[in-house]
Amino acid sequence: ESIPLPRIVVDATRLARVASWPSQWTPGRSAADIAKEIGPRGPPIMIRGSSLTMTVDNHVRGDFAQLGMVVTVLDDNGDLRDLAVGPFPQGLSTRTTTLATCRTGCQVETISFGGPTALVEAMHGTATIESATVDGRAIHGLPGGSWRPQAPQIGHSQTAVKDVEVRQGHLDLTFRSHTSQSYAGITPTDFPSAIPVLFGRLTDEPRQLPTGASGLFRVSPAGDPAESMPFRGPSGTLIDFTAFVRAASQTNSDTLVYIWARADTPQHILGELTDHGLSNPTSEVATKHVLDQDAFALALRLYVVVTALVILLAVAGLGANLAVQLPARRRDAASLRVVGVRRRSVMIGVVAEFVVVLGAAAVAGVAAGGVAQYVVVRTVTLGFVDSSLVPRVVPSFDLGSAVTLSAVVLVGLVVAASGFAFLTVRGARTSSLRENAR
Repeated sequence: ESIPLPRIVVDATRLARVASWPSQWTPGRSAADIAKEIGPRGPPIMIRGSSLTMTVDNHVRGDFAQLGMVVTVLDDNGDLRDLAVGPFPQGLSTRTTTLATCRTGCQVETISFGGPTALVEAMHGTATIESATVDGRAIHGLPGGSWRPQAPQIGHSQTAVKDVEVRQGHLDLTFRSHTSQSYAGITPTDFPSAIPVLFGRLTDEPRQLPTGASGLFRVSPAGDPAESMPFRGPSGTLIDFTAFVRAASQTNSDTLVYIWARADTPQHILGELTDHGLSNPTSEVATKHVLDQDAFALALRLYVVVTALVILLAVAGLGANLAVQLPARRRDAASLRVVGVRRRSVMIGVVAEFVVVLGAAAVAGVAAGGVAQYVVVRTVTLGFVDSSLVPRVVPSFDLGSAVTLSAVVLVGLVVAASGFAFLTVRGARTSSLRENAR
């Protein structure tokens, strides 16, 4: 089974706020929709303070006499950090560890169990996390909340945690592994067990992705494949950062880091990023300026000029046609007036005739433009055909803009028809019929 690379790892919780997400990347789905599809299903478990205290009732037997515990968190600096708590002897005991980088808030990712500092071991039995507090305050979601066994990141390793259950606010765990080739860990269930991943259109959709440590973790497609995505076009995969760090490792990987920022980001923040090594900043405006010099963009602007000229010629032709028809229409209106048709009815008839005829022509023109766009754009290829990084151009008929344009055209037609009807009826006199009879 082929493994698609590279992976694009994003913070889905911020994606909709900071990303410029072209509609052609995922037609019908916005950046907020994509963030919802690949992002967490609930709030994270956070710990804030200077010390973490946990009480555990240990009834686990294994290669070591005591039960070690490591809480893996994302700290204040966004770095993964292991907080060793314990070890816990047999029976009920309480241990405290110092938190050096959780002043703003650390996000809990996993809790691992085993020997000293959670070394893997053959183990069996049960353990109960009775309580967990930070500076004496209870932690929301720990030990309560929803947890499940964490899959090992190393291939051919067994999952030592066989059951996780919350009972009366306590977290009960059952361990069973007869070999040290195992991993005992749990993780919150704010992500599904099969991690949602957005695949590119040119990417195979495997059921597993590599952990980076010779293992695999399960994935599932997050909706329809993307026509394009950041940096990779229609290739590669898009995954949430939290889901990625829980399931995979970046050790021995070639990682490029990009910072996505809105145009209104304060200058002092951009300055701090530069001071910390940010290089080659690129703005959306500069990128669009380069793309606007492309032959395809120039052709689009040429089409706009041609369209404007066609509309002007059509308006001029309509005006000339109406001027020629005006005397004959006046005679027709005068004939109707002679047989008793009211002036108002004549005006309404003239307006209705022009709105129906010209309105149908306008709607047909909009429809023809939409069909032409679909036929032409489907055959356009940008860049090199054989490159997996080049997206195709997708026809995108904006129904809202088409309706707005049609409404504007309709209003213009009503105004023009009303003016023409007024001129027609005003000059519709019986004297014009007598002159015509001569």
